[in-house]
Amino acid sequence: MLTKNKKDKRSGGKYCGSHTTIIPAATIPADVAHGQPEVFKISLGFIKAGLSPANGQRRVKIIDIDGGVLLSIKR
Repeated sequence: MLTKNKKDKRSGGKYCGSHTTIIPAATIPADVAHGQPEVFKISLGFIKAGLSPANGQRRVKIIDIDGGVLLSIKR
């Protein structure tokens, strides 16, 4: 069962791991990935608080790693 609510939480379905909260900037890419048949698992990482802002801009980094793709979104 996929859970979505106004607090930006995702769990169930392809989402795995113990972290369920997602930053607003990452909700659309995560939902798009969830809808793709080629994607088997989505593992949400830690939300790091207290980082200096990147001039108010969103930063996206995509890295090809063994066995998957790492998508890092910062705001």
